[in-house]
Amino acid sequence: MLGWEPVSLGRSGDVVRRSPDGSAYAKTSDVADQFDRLRRLASVDFPAPRVLDLDASALSTTLTMSSSDEGGTATFAAGECGSLTASG
Repeated sequence: MLGWEPVSLGRSGDVVRRSPDGSAYAKTSDVADQFDRLRRLASVDFPAPRVLDLDASALSTTLTMSSSDEGGTATFAAGECGSLTASG
């Protein structure tokens, strides 16, 4: 994630980075519950950050989401390397 800036606000203790243009955030930790909540909110058109990517590796899981509460319905498809990618 070249050019992504660390975000030091918050109390979760998770590693959070902001994209260079400020349009997305990436959070590395145990994010499965957060992914499920965001996916559920999107399915009912509730304003919430949109999941852009979920990349799970043997060492960590990174959830990338929009910086705004775009909401809307998203569909999810299995991507390469065991990641889940939001589309639609």
